[in-house]
Amino acid sequence: MHELKLDRSFVTHLTSDPRAAAIVRSTVQLGQELGTTIVAEGIEDGGTLATLQRWGCDVAQGYHIAAPMPAGSFLGWLGAHPVRTPVDPLPA
Repeated sequence: MHELKLDRSFVTHLTSDPRAAAIVRSTVQLGQELGTTIVAEGIEDGGTLATLQRWGCDVAQGYHIAAPMPAGSFLGWLGAHPVRTPVDPLPA
């Protein structure tokens, strides 16, 4: 296993549900210890993204970052937005 994807059902509620936060945080930590890339889906707001950054999540996706788009639109979007991999951690 090289990549583990966190389902949006956990990610969406991580800032409001302590149980979802515990699942997401511990999964990110486990992924780090195993050298596995962690992908979080369902990022709908800046608070969720900031929390995932603080915890060291590797990859983030969701409407807060970009809405789904046709392949032809992606190159234009990519040119206008810097790509950061892994998710850049926020300063402590």
